Amino acid sequence: LGFLGGMRWKAFYVDAIADTLHRWGTPVYVYRFDWGSMDTNGESPLGPKEGKRLGAFHTLEIPFWLGNDTIQGFFLTGRVFTKANEKGRKDLSYAMQVYLSAFVHKGIPEGENLPRWFRWKENEDHLGLLFDANKREKNIGYQTFPVTMETLFS
Repeated sequence: LGFLGGMRWKAFYVDAIADTLHRWGTPVYVYRFDWGSMDTNGESPLGPKEGKRLGAFHTLEIPFWLGNDTIQGFFLTGRVFTKANEKGRKDLSYAMQVYLSAFVHKGIPEGENLPRWFRWKENEDHLGLLFDANKREKNIGYQTFPVTMETLFS
């Protein structure tokens, strides 16, 4: 999608929908899954070739939520889930499963020793979680700004 395309997608299909549901009184939790994408140093847990080619592609987060190492068949699984990225990948997957389990049981995605996952608009500096990891460790941070059509074009 590129940066502008990704921001346009976020404005229309994440932030606008989250705003609407929030106005209706629905608790909304937003996340962005970045594992596999190139970082600011040009590195990816997938390696340079696959990181640039595949990045954090659509549906890649599903095995992380479910705690398995299977994605779109054997061919892609072996190229994405490698021994080299296992430590960071497994740590991230475990954290995501903790959030999901708490959400299913209590209605609030939370976990001990994990960043607090704020509801949309509960804390303007923490509008969603960013799920990522390098080859060695998980990296869970915050999205800190909403994207609207006004901010996109300004």
